[in-house]
Amino acid sequence: MGVIRDKLTRGRKFAELPSVLRKFFFEGSFWEDKRKAALSLPLAFLAFHAGTQAVNTCRNILSDLHPNELQRYFKEEYGVSLYGTRQGLEAFQRGEFPLSSRLIEVLEQESRNPNFTLRSITIEPTTYTDKSIVQQFAELFADDYVGYAWPRHIVLKPLAQQDTMFHEVKHVESFSIMRQHPEFLERWLALARDEDGNSLYKHPPLVNILYNLKFITEEETLLSSEELRRKGFISDYARTTVLEDMAELGGEVAKRQTDFRLFAEALTTNNWPRLKGKLLLAAEYGLIPEEFPAFINVYKLHKSAWTCSFRSCWLDQENLHQFMETAEAFLNKYPDSIYAPNVRNLRAGINVERARGEERWHGAGEGFSPFFVAAEADSFAVLNNPGVDVGNFSQALSNLSELFRHHGFLERWEFYRIAEKKLLDACKNGVRDPVGAIRQYLVDHGAAQPQ
Repeated sequence: MGVIRDKLTRGRKFAELPSVLRKFFFEGSFWEDKRKAALSLPLAFLAFHAGTQAVNTCRNILSDLHPNELQRYFKEEYGVSLYGTRQGLEAFQRGEFPLSSRLIEVLEQESRNPNFTLRSITIEPTTYTDKSIVQQFAELFADDYVGYAWPRHIVLKPLAQQDTMFHEVKHVESFSIMRQHPEFLERWLALARDEDGNSLYKHPPLVNILYNLKFITEEETLLSSEELRRKGFISDYARTTVLEDMAELGGEVAKRQTDFRLFAEALTTNNWPRLKGKLLLAAEYGLIPEEFPAFINVYKLHKSAWTCSFRSCWLDQENLHQFMETAEAFLNKYPDSIYAPNVRNLRAGINVERARGEERWHGAGEGFSPFFVAAEADSFAVLNNPGVDVGNFSQALSNLSELFRHHGFLERWEFYRIAEKKLLDACKNGVRDPVGAIRQYLVDHGAAQPQ
């Protein structure tokens, strides 16, 4: 009864209000305007973002119809459309070692992968109104990203580094694999469970989305490197979701500055069985080159061929023989592998040292040592490899420079030393194909083939 009485009392008090005040506060235009305002704000918000999206779409259409030189190059060479504002694309090509050249290196390597289905890349504008509606919402809710990927499209921040580029391309490739082979995801998830069958990822997918959108925050405990490897992860970020796990592992294998020692321990020992399983699965389905495990075996044997003390290193003859046989078998089986230049450079370095040792014990003979001839042949094979990366091309030039310096051919030593410097300058100045430019320089001077 008390509750009913209170309601009746409030009703009488409301009726006693002067009609003008009652209309103003509860029935009049004041509240009508408030309702209109409440409705108009989200409509205005949507209209604003729809307008910016329309401008963004028109800009992309114009880019397809009237591409600039860089956009035309990406489309003709890799079948990839490059989008962004004029100022953004110009900045992307400026400075020493410009990011456009780093992206070209990524596409040059990854476009050979049969799972490469990338169709467009957007260099995200820095101005909010120039962004697409997806990029605007990403900035509002997840402002710490440097790139993200859709099944055939990636978006990169203007200052995204090459590691990020590889990572996002690996997202695209993993989407392609899962589309063709649904069991790939199931097999990967099976490798990301503990002994009790529980997931080793940080959060369930829905909770992870809330973390990314900053709706949930907490202090996270970072695992040690050893604990990460034991659980099967290449980085702490790989623990986020299965998609990030795939992209992190694939990107780490793909980048040219990677630490092969980590993968040697994973693939040639049983210390980290989950990580080993993921690497073998990735190679089986083409997320990483199928010959990567075989290359890692060659790499480890190369390390074993050297015995080092505090002051010097020398060759272990038994392990050396095994390395040379395995390297030859790899090159015969995978002549077009992206790792063929690595193997040839490793073998050239070994042969240079063998020739030096031969001269120390027996003295210099007439002409080149057979080991130097072999090192020269491997180095030229690297220079003439159509898919060689900048790092291996530079190493081959260095090998040749050292060969001719050691034998007293100072003019040729100087020539290859200058070629090495020109390669560095080409990379620094943003030449789109620095390897091709220096290879042409060698051809022009009659030095592209063994003499």
